[in-house]
Amino acid sequence: MTTEQLAEVSSVLFAAAMDPSRWQDFLTRLSTHTGMVKTHLYGYDTRVNFALPALHHGYDPDFMQSYAERYGALNAWAPGLGRSPIGQPVRSAECLPEDELLKTEFYNDWLRPQGDYRSGAGVVLARDSSRFFVFGGNMTQRHAQFEDDWLHVLRLLAPHMGLALEIGRNMFDGAANAALGVTTPPGQGGAVMAMTLRRQLRYANAAALALAESGDVLAYDHAGHARFVDPNADDALSLALANLRWGRAAASGSARAMDSGGNARIVRFARIDSDRLGYIPVGFETSSGEPLLIVSIQPDRAMPSLRKALRDRFGLTESEIEVSILVGDGMPAEQIAHRRDVSVHTVRDQIKASLRKTGAGRQTGLVRILNDLRNSEGG
Repeated sequence: MTTEQLAEVSSVLFAAAMDPSRWQDFLTRLSTHTGMVKTHLYGYDTRVNFALPALHHGYDPDFMQSYAERYGALNAWAPGLGRSPIGQPVRSAECLPEDELLKTEFYNDWLRPQGDYRSGAGVVLARDSSRFFVFGGNMTQRHAQFEDDWLHVLRLLAPHMGLALEIGRNMFDGAANAALGVTTPPGQGGAVMAMTLRRQLRYANAAALALAESGDVLAYDHAGHARFVDPNADDALSLALANLRWGRAAASGSARAMDSGGNARIVRFARIDSDRLGYIPVGFETSSGEPLLIVSIQPDRAMPSLRKALRDRFGLTESEIEVSILVGDGMPAEQIAHRRDVSVHTVRDQIKASLRKTGAGRQTGLVRILNDLRNSEGG
């Protein structure tokens, strides 16, 4: 995909996080841009009482009917894909060797009659005790030479899709509690808002308004613009908005905010280029077409367990734990050094030590370890 197409697809992705009826639009636009790839998405989240139907684009409806009635239970790739690392795309042949696939009823009676859709790749986006989401796409064998291109697209999209699911969970966390008759303390539910480049809110759910009213995490300045009380988090917000203004922003990112009681909050940023959507997400005020920044805030419930695991399981020092967590938040070494008031060389040495102790070959591997630990603790 081109950069322009990726920006469009990402905007629809984060609109779907706010409005689940748009997930099908995400698949349709992605499949349209990638051409020969047929896409599919499935998942559920019992914590917020949310389930996606088996969404798909490009497949023959009759074959999808037979998949729902019979062949879904015979999907030969499912066990291998289900065991793959979270957020790490894998080829179809990595889920099940091709010589074994060719012997299955799933291949001979379902994949091959459609044009031999054995090439492709998929990714597990979330997997813990309360949720499971998987996304993938396949192409005919005559298009197998494009499998690497599709794998590259998945690697670009998977982190943003994972973050979109987190925003969606946060968006409906308080609503799910209300439906169950559980009262969520003010500011403790999932807070989600959408703001303009000038920090004006186009959308804020009840939890976000409660946070701003309490003044522990969010506040309004004299002009009525939203800001974080934690200066480091507000600097991250300013940077995200500046990058969005000049078109340099990644599709998504994250940061950390401390409240007045010293409790950590996970902050996630995602951009929506509203002029690329062709519609206004549910609940948003009418926009002039300018880009919007989605801001999601939730308590970091897994932080104590995450720190303990990094200390006990991997032997990281307290400084290495802090630096590793900031790396996991997407913060570059220079910014970590500024925040911790140490040299960038010290931070890089601590990152190297963390990589060695955890066995992560690269920073992406360290981030994956952190995410796996968070997921195991329900973070």
